[in-house]
Amino acid sequence: MQRYFFILLIVLLSSCNEGGTFPSVIRNTVTAKHTNIPGTRLSVIIPPGYNIAGGYMGLRKSSAVLQVYDLTDGNFFTSGAIYNKDKFEREGAQILDYKDVIVDGFKGKYIYMKNNDNTLVYTLAFGDSTFCTTVLGIYPEGEEGEGTELKDILESVAYDVNKKIDPFSRAVFKINDSVSAFKFSKLTGSAYIYTWGGKELKFNEDEPYVIITAVNYNAVTPLNAIADSVFKSVEDEHGMTDRDIKNAQEVQTYNYPAYEREVYGMSNGRLTLLYELALVKDKNMVVFAGHSKNDFVTNLASFKSLSRTITFK
Repeated sequence: MQRYFFILLIVLLSSCNEGGTFPSVIRNTVTAKHTNIPGTRLSVIIPPGYNIAGGYMGLRKSSAVLQVYDLTDGNFFTSGAIYNKDKFEREGAQILDYKDVIVDGFKGKYIYMKNNDNTLVYTLAFGDSTFCTTVLGIYPEGEEGEGTELKDILESVAYDVNKKIDPFSRAVFKINDSVSAFKFSKLTGSAYIYTWGGKELKFNEDEPYVIITAVNYNAVTPLNAIADSVFKSVEDEHGMTDRDIKNAQEVQTYNYPAYEREVYGMSNGRLTLLYELALVKDKNMVVFAGHSKNDFVTNLASFKSLSRTITFK
């Protein structure tokens, strides 16, 4: 009986440490072995078989995925609150390892957990009051080799806070804002924001603005059906009520199939216009959303003028 419990204890201890011991301090400099993840200030050592991913910032190898979210205008001390052990456990995740870490001098969190869908996830998040970077390593249960590789990638992380990055380096589209009063302002997450003259946007003000994002497109589903679903989520985020959809139609933009519509509704007690356009090529959909609380005629014309300059790379 004692031997049985001894064996059981070894098994339990082994399973709890499946992800291996992760260092509490990571301090790396970029070497010749490191590769920059395009569109980020993060570099890693890439194992054989991994390639730079298309459609998102990160790496891919068969069923293993590394995703990088480098919010250069974020705040780790506020955003880091989501990396909460109790929160993940309430959502059904099994936490296998969790600790505070230091990454290249910045405070961070490390989490290794198993989700309900039998995927295992490494999460490394770090930053300060000026940025927040998250690295996710995701692989299916039973692929321990890929798990070890992803963990090694996380341990190789080198972050250059002074590195200048091209916000469009990983974009699937190109756009010409020289023809418009709306100019590129900043990239927030995966959202490209355009404002009058490119000035800093304060969302509580009445200034018009444009948000452009890219999502995966499934050609099996009609374009207008997918676009309507995406557009509705945009409208819900603005708390729009009493929606009145006008001029919904399929169009061609540089020979790309596209679908546009105008939505008028109430948002925060104000009549608001959302001009929405979705255009597709292969498996990519670019979603253009122009937001206006005043001067609808002028802003609508400006939205359409800018949207018609979008092309795919």
